This record gives sequence, structure tokens and C-alpha cells, in this order.
Amino acid sequence: MMSRERAPSGVVVAALDPEDLPTAVVAATLVVPLRGLSRSTVLAAPLVADLWAATVAEAAMRAGAEVAVSPVAAVDFAGVTVEAVRARWADVHGLPYWFSPTALPTALPAGDAVTRARRTALERAERDEGRWSDRIRAALFGGHRYGVGHAERIAYLRACGTGDLLRAMGELAAAPPVLAMSAADGRTAAECAAALSAAIATRPSVPPSEGGSALSSEGVSVPPSALLSEGPSVSSLAGPIVEGPDSTAAGPSSRGHYLVGAKGVALGDEEKFALHIAWAVLGGREGELDRRLRHEDALTYSLAAFSREFAEGGYGLIYGACRADALEVVTERVEETLEWLASAGPTAAMVDSAKERLIIRQMQAVQSARGFTERMCGYEIAGISAGRILDYPERLERVHAAQVVEAASRFLGSDVRIIG
Repeated sequence: MMSRERAPSGVVVAALDPEDLPTAVVAATLVVPLRGLSRSTVLAAPLVADLWAATVAEAAMRAGAEVAVSPVAAVDFAGVTVEAVRARWADVHGLPYWFSPTALPTALPAGDAVTRARRTALERAERDEGRWSDRIRAALFGGHRYGVGHAERIAYLRACGTGDLLRAMGELAAAPPVLAMSAADGRTAAECAAALSAAIATRPSVPPSEGGSALSSEGVSVPPSALLSEGPSVSSLAGPIVEGPDSTAAGPSSRGHYLVGAKGVALGDEEKFALHIAWAVLGGREGELDRRLRHEDALTYSLAAFSREFAEGGYGLIYGACRADALEVVTERVEETLEWLASAGPTAAMVDSAKERLIIRQMQAVQSARGFTERMCGYEIAGISAGRILDYPERLERVHAAQVVEAASRFLGSDVRIIG
């Protein structure tokens, strides 16, 4: 059973009954939404999350709680996750009390805490394989935060100073947080919502940021030019934006790279389920692309096909690495496969197989208490009840092959793909 509290302050707390996720580890995740924040704050968010995590870890230790603390940084939110063994499941309920002081942007931690946090944030960012999608996301989302690229974030994390971090912490502190717990009852959820609301109400004002915009207990004000541009609506994007596959160098021994992107849907869109199946039919070791590109002629060294959904939009991506002299054939095979999916389409057996793989993958993801609470936060920020996570297998089973073809035609047709 899922408990949900939404306080007048805007604070949202979602909690799963302890018996509904019988994992050996329990978790709580507290995040701040990034929607509408300045580009500099979005870029600094991973570093701020590391600073928050360090402060929460110290507070938890002083409280005698036996928890592991980790920063959380995603395209829609930033915050902290705490985990505890099931025998000490109540320890994670301290998170909203430990987190509250860190959200007050009055000073940075003393000593070398910022240096350590910066190093950790950079190491995490440099390992992020999301850079594959930089060109596609930039083409689809432009100035929106979903278009922020790997190189830009790395450069900002290296260069941002004390003033930048204080402004980012102040802007983040102005947004009501979302708390998700994998083991808590309704009473605990209500108490946590009240504690977070009280912290927001007593938040002190902070010094003005550059340009004269003030951060205060009333909220955050930033110059319009600093806000992330929303750009065109994702649903209006159509037609190729960047054309032409290329190779890293000339000659038969060089490696070619083929990248195909497509607009997707937001996390709460009902078409998500059919689109998930379409991408599952394409990708993975049992997918059609693997069969046509690797099993038949061993054309690619590596191959990936997947989709991502966020609170405000989504995208899909196909990436292949091959010999440069095979790039033309790879391009033709991918085009043929996508046209097949959007016209003739998969058989009922192929759809059933894709559903099975998706359900297994989802069940594996939610077996981790941390994965579950972070996913709960993403759903709540997208305006969807976190309880919908549990409905995923049932919603997927309702989709039939004709709906998969229709979704593929709309989102993967030749008139809406981006080839980079």
C-alpha cells in the first residue's frame, strides 16, 4: 500500500508500506525538482548533491543512525538517498530532519569538503555514458535542461566557485522537496511532510545573487535571461535536424559511428507503454537490430537501442560502432529495420517476448530499495502517483501489436528521425 502526503507548502511525501517491498535494505530519497531553475543551477546540481550528502552523513552519524548516504543527481532532480538494513528500517526516517539544514544556503561546508565533493561529482560525470546522446538531446531539446551536454557540465563543475555554489544552493532551497520512502506508514509520511514544511517556512533570507536578484523565504527570483529556455515543445519537433553518418577517419581500418535519435514521450504519457515495446523489439541481444546487424553479418562492434522518459519529454537512441567501410551497410540495415517496425511490424510472439523482457527488467530495477525510491521521486515530479510504478506490468500487458506499429510510425518514422 502506498501512502502519499502533499502539504500546502508543496512538499510531497510518498511512502510504501514496509511489507510491500520485502528487500533486505530499505531506503529514503529526498530530492529537489530542477524544473524552471537557472542553467547554472542545473549544471551545479550534481556538486550541490554531493555537498548535501556529506552534510547528511555527518548529521546521521551524530544521531547514531546506521545508514549509507549517496548523492542523487538526475535530469529532473537532485538530492540525497539514505539506505539501512531492514532491521534498522526506521533509521531512514531521519532523512528529512538531517537534510533540512543543508538546504539553507547560508554557507558552504568548512575545510576541504567542497574540493572532495567536486572531485566526486567530476568522477561520476566523467563515467556517465549519457554523453552518447549529447548530440541527439541538443537537437531535440535545445536550451531546455534536457539538452545540457556532457562537456558543458564537466566544464562548469570544474570552474564554478563559492558564489556560484551558494546561488545554486539558494535556488534549490526555494523549491519544495519530494521525499520517497520504501518502508514507512501513513503516520510517518505525515510527520515527515510536516517537518519539511516547517523547515521551508523558517528558511532564512540569503544575500542577493549577481545582477540584483534576491533569494528569500518567499522564493527565488532570477533574471529571465538566466532561465533555461523551454525551446519548441517536444511534440512539435519533426524532420531531420542533423543529417549524415560519419566515420572517425578515412580508410577500411578506421571505425565508423552511426547514431539515430528520435523524439519520445514524457514519463506520464499513455503511449509510453507501446513505445517501450517498440524499442524492446529493436534493442537488446534478442532484438531485431542485433539479429540483422550482428548475427547475420557481424557488422557492428557494439550496438545499443533504448528510450528514456523524463518529467517533461523523452527521446530514443540507436548507436552502432562498426568498421568505416561497413557504415553504409549499417545505415541501410537500420533504416530497413525501422521502416519494417513502423509498417509491417512485429508478430504477436515478438511483442510478447519484448513485454517479458521489459517486465523482468523493471522487476529487477525495483528490487533495489534505492532504485525504487529514486524512481518514486521521478514519478512524483512528473505529476504521476508513485503507485503507478507497481502497475507497469499490467499496463504493458494491455498493449497489442497494432499499437506498437502505430507508436513506431509516429515516433520512429523517417520523417521524425534525427541522424547524427
